[in-house]
Amino acid sequence: MGKLVVFIIIALLALGVVCYLMRLYKKLTVLRQDTEEAFDNIDDLLKQRAGEIPELVSLLETSAGFQSPLFQQLTKQRKRYQTSRKSEDKVRLANQIDQGLQQIFTLSEAYPELKSLYGLVELRKRLMQLEFQIAERCEPFNQSVIRYNAGLRTFPNAILALLLGYRTKSLLTQSKEYRDDTIF
Repeated sequence: MGKLVVFIIIALLALGVVCYLMRLYKKLTVLRQDTEEAFDNIDDLLKQRAGEIPELVSLLETSAGFQSPLFQQLTKQRKRYQTSRKSEDKVRLANQIDQGLQQIFTLSEAYPELKSLYGLVELRKRLMQLEFQIAERCEPFNQSVIRYNAGLRTFPNAILALLLGYRTKSLLTQSKEYRDDTIF
């Protein structure tokens, strides 16, 4: 009878540990799904912004005669963004595209003749509208990433996350400089 009691106690403890681990796993999964859903809400806007890059590059190359390695780099990043499947890769590329657009608009500030290019002014307006929409959705995404990353770093979640191969995610950064109305 004593062995049966010990066996029941060990079985209950094992069941408790398994239930606890399942609860931790569920929590980590919910946090990961929240970040994916938040990214899905912003992904279409990021795709639209990336879709404007060829027109921007074409306008600057043909109308203003600019040639820059930055244009080629931005075009490559756009292509990689459109073919990427992982949200983490897309966030990294979206951040790089944002920096590239900022550099292009900063460069264009130095050339007053660009202010009169109708196509560029219209394109900038479209990009600004997209940027404001992206900024509205960026905050909830970044908050979900912060919660996810915090969930991965707390004990005992950190142990389970390490065993399951969960990695921290990057925040989506948005430059405000090139959205300023004083550029054009």
